[in-house]
Order: sequence, then structure tokens, then C-alpha cells
Amino acid sequence: MKNLLKRDLSNNEISLLKKGLKFAPTPKTISLLSLVPSIEKALSHLSEDVTIESRLKIIGVLKKA
Repeated sequence: MKNLLKRDLSNNEISLLKKGLKFAPTPKTISLLSLVPSIEKALSHLSEDVTIESRLKIIGVLKKA
């Protein structure tokens, strides 16, 4: 890694860069109000049977969260 900045990086910045380009922070909480419409949009492209089955699986996962 080469620092192209005109200042030194902090230990936190270096630590973050070492995680690599595929690193993505995860939120501490997930808003169900924003999650549900996204799920429904994705399910709208599936057959009714698959949609129902998927909803039941998603409900099971969310209950455990």
C-alpha cells in the first residue's frame, strides 16, 4: 500500500485499509420498514408458490434476529 496523501495515516485508517476492497461495514440494526419493500419487489418476479415459500423462510429468519 502506498500513501499518496501529504499526511500520515492514523492507525485506524491503516487498519481499515488493511481490510481490503471487499470490506463492507454492516449496520448494527436493520430497518424493517425499508427491508420489507425491497424483499417484496424481489419476490414479485417469482412464481406465487416460490413467493409464499420465500416469505415463510424470511419470517423465520427475522423472528430469530
